[in-house]
Amino acid sequence: MQRKLILMFDNLDDEIGEDACDTNISMEQSKILSFFECLLGMMRHSQACKTGLVITSRNNFLLTANRELRNAMLTIEVNSLDIEEARKLTLKCTKLNRRCNWSLSDQQINAIVTACCACPLAIRVISDVINDSTNATDVITILQMKRDVILSPSLRINECLSQPFEKLKEQKCTLCQLSLFGTTKFDLNSAAKIVFGKLEPNLNKREVIMKQTELKFTLLLFKTRHLLEIEMGECDCQETSFDHDEIFTRQKIYSVHPLVYKFLKDKANDRDMMSCIQNAKYNYIVYFDELVLDIGQEYETNVLVAREKSEKLKTHILTYKKLMEEYESFSYASNLQTLSSAEDARRRSNVVEMICNPEHHLNFLKAMVSKSEGKSFVKLSWEIEYITAKVRHHQCCDNIEEKCKQIEESLYTIKSDKLSEGELLQLHIFKGRILFLRGKLTNDMQFSKNCLYKAKQIFKSKQIYRTPFYKLYLAEIYNEFGCLFCRQKNMIQAIKMHSKAVKVLLQNNIQTDNIIIFYANLGQCYFSLRNFEESLKYYNWSIDLAKFYGMEGSDIYLRKLLNRGNAFLKLRKLDEASKDLKECSDLVKKLYDKPCRTEILIRHAQGCLIRRKIIQRHGLVSDEGKYILM
Repeated sequence: MQRKLILMFDNLDDEIGEDACDTNISMEQSKILSFFECLLGMMRHSQACKTGLVITSRNNFLLTANRELRNAMLTIEVNSLDIEEARKLTLKCTKLNRRCNWSLSDQQINAIVTACCACPLAIRVISDVINDSTNATDVITILQMKRDVILSPSLRINECLSQPFEKLKEQKCTLCQLSLFGTTKFDLNSAAKIVFGKLEPNLNKREVIMKQTELKFTLLLFKTRHLLEIEMGECDCQETSFDHDEIFTRQKIYSVHPLVYKFLKDKANDRDMMSCIQNAKYNYIVYFDELVLDIGQEYETNVLVAREKSEKLKTHILTYKKLMEEYESFSYASNLQTLSSAEDARRRSNVVEMICNPEHHLNFLKAMVSKSEGKSFVKLSWEIEYITAKVRHHQCCDNIEEKCKQIEESLYTIKSDKLSEGELLQLHIFKGRILFLRGKLTNDMQFSKNCLYKAKQIFKSKQIYRTPFYKLYLAEIYNEFGCLFCRQKNMIQAIKMHSKAVKVLLQNNIQTDNIIIFYANLGQCYFSLRNFEESLKYYNWSIDLAKFYGMEGSDIYLRKLLNRGNAFLKLRKLDEASKDLKECSDLVKKLYDKPCRTEILIRHAQGCLIRRKIIQRHGLVSDEGKYILM
């Protein structure tokens, strides 16, 4: 007998749930589609393949997103339980906690299965209603009289969830608070942070354990009502001898059932629930803000670790971002005092940039600027981050130089004698960064050089030189000096400055994705010198580093890929160029909702590729293409 391997892909909706950011839904779907296209294509073309697939999904997007993929699939399981299995589950559930000595007839079981559309959750909930009812026969009679199913295609489950929800009494608020996690998994510690917030520092260890124990039993109560799912088995709660520390170090994984989550989203607007949910939102922001700042700090020295951490918390950080944008004011947020820190604003921006596309990153920064009215230092920090992001994403507007000038003028009106030591340090950083931005944005070569020189002097001053992050700014300044010399066609000096920027990072063991840009700029210098082989070497390094840091879906990776595509064109490696430009064309559509400069450059490069192919085919004299992206 031949053995067959079965691959199980359960609940794909966890990756593309409604609680995720809209743009990231499309990106996650595209990743899943690409994976299944590749996997099913391999299975279809292999005669010796003895592998089967089982896919479970409520969203069902695999059937509608790609015709070729749909045709390639042999079998897709998208149905509810098999009717016979649903009947067995109904019989089993309605025997629990029975007070009467009678069993359901086949007709009654069929009525329950039909009304529940063979959905396991609905069967369990309806069975609980029957078990708890003083007159179970009347409940079943009502179900038999129903002509429509409880679960319509839009998954209306309010009828069968309202009763168990109301029975929760004071625990209803806790369940609604946990719905902030969406359908993603969470542990006991995270749940405690959202429900209780930051505990008072004067609470002793025993009081903290008692609160966590109370919450743990509440979660188990939700599980018995089929409102919560637990991935792993719980410990025996009847044990009398156990170590509290051991129980809470082995965190179990919980998640709100997707159908329950849909139900709770409607309950969030109930007047009775609004206050506790608002408190939970604030607790959510405070808790994940600390994690975001930790990741942002890690990003400054080890971008790979930071990206791995942000990817693990991606869905939660997207929720955090959404709540930050929706929050009315942070003026009374005592646990968010670090909102006034320039470096913390930069760290938040870096983390959001890692998991969002450019449009959503800029929207987040714009929202934070609007919430900072009345707080000069807070507003200045977010305005500088917003301008920095606009420049980084190549989305500069006409008035951006004027805006930088206004910010610089306002910085020099602040009286330093009235500032604390921390605020004085922030003021110096602000001045250095705005001078750097003005030097980067202007077309006046001499003015640019003066601004960059002044910025370098600020970041080498005693006030900032002792701080660990000054070297990051210095590396950026040296890189911008390189870009300035490149615009002046002084490629030898440009190469020296870009190399110096790389050297600062390498000597200080700083892992940052800026090195991707620095290597690409070195490639551009050699490209301008028509040393295309050397140029290709640096472009390859920058792309390899982007992949190493997990940035294949970023706009930085897109631009470096376009750089390499142009280098391949110059070297007449048309197949390699075609592959890079095709990937560029696909990625730019995912990253940008509207046409952008990068897309225009890609189209130019593709036109150059077509012309070269025609020239190669017909043996004509070729023209030189001039399409390159800094």
